Amino acid sequence: MDSKPYLIFNLDKLQYGIDATLVKEIFLMPELTPMPEAPTDIIGMLNLRGEILPVMHLGLRLGRSQVCCQLSDQIIVLDWQGLSIGMVVDCVQDLQTIEDGDIQIQSDYGRNINSAFIAGIAKQESELLVLLNLETLIRQPDQVAAMIWEAEGLDQSGQSDDDLLFLEEIIDQAAPDELFLASATPNLEITRENISIRFGSFFDRYCPEMSLADQKILRQRAENLQVPLVNTMDSTGLYPLAIIDLGGEAFAIDLKLVQEFTSIRNLTHIPCCPQHIVGNMNLRGEIITLVDICSVLNLPSTPVKIGTKTVVVKVEDIVAGLPVNEVSDVFYTPPSEIKPVPIASMGYLQGTIALFDQTLGILDLPKMMGGLVVNDE
Repeated sequence: MDSKPYLIFNLDKLQYGIDATLVKEIFLMPELTPMPEAPTDIIGMLNLRGEILPVMHLGLRLGRSQVCCQLSDQIIVLDWQGLSIGMVVDCVQDLQTIEDGDIQIQSDYGRNINSAFIAGIAKQESELLVLLNLETLIRQPDQVAAMIWEAEGLDQSGQSDDDLLFLEEIIDQAAPDELFLASATPNLEITRENISIRFGSFFDRYCPEMSLADQKILRQRAENLQVPLVNTMDSTGLYPLAIIDLGGEAFAIDLKLVQEFTSIRNLTHIPCCPQHIVGNMNLRGEIITLVDICSVLNLPSTPVKIGTKTVVVKVEDIVAGLPVNEVSDVFYTPPSEIKPVPIASMGYLQGTIALFDQTLGILDLPKMMGGLVVNDE
């Protein structure tokens, strides 16, 4: 029987799936630049390594009247009919292979979702999974492509170099006082006079209650996404880190040790085990032991239950799941920005890094996991 990989994600406490072969990349929510004359579900655009990426909020596309973007939201970049478009969701869960025979084709899901957007329903364990139909979900590809073309300033007929450079500055900078094109009328000259009407910032429209500190994080993410990955990695040898929350405190971990971020969907407790061994979970047929590392850091333990976020790491030959409160960001930093830890306070830290007006400890996972294994013996 034929099967296909699906990327599984959450939105409004429901689980959805999309054809994973159409997914180009996934990243945390950055600041966006609002797009004039765009469909209501297109909440903005992003300079993604030199290319303009329109971003759709799935909640708006599925019928919600308004949305409020969060720091933890994620954007899935899709490649559809030669068009790249971002889609905002609450949280990406994992990758699952689903057989065609497990998918039911039905027109009425029983929820307030337009049936045209549904490709089928799959039952995974005790939950129903809504598989989305991208052909109907991404509407008017030609119109969106035209908006990208216009935003990139490709129509240079009659435009001075000075005007085009000014437009590029508007696109490349997600400034607090966002300006936008006064009209999307075809053949409209791109001049300073036409870029004059305030559209309102992304934060005013879609994050009205977000703190200034969180706004700064989204703005920094947008700036990081402008930099080409290949050139950056080759020229500077950046060090990849993920920021996690443990017991209410933020730490960084080496992203090279991370296999995936997921949520606990099943949990089997193991009797007569050390306190830091939470239990096992079945992750697509592989048994993963869940290890609570809060205890060795003298932090309050993370409550572990179905739905708890987990970082799956591999340290040498040990694969384990680390329950966390939150995975708040992934970023790359020059090694020179990582500062050593004084010997007296080293513990399970391998260094520190200053980020967003705070200093984060970088966990020494190899040392930590090795110590836990020795203690078990």
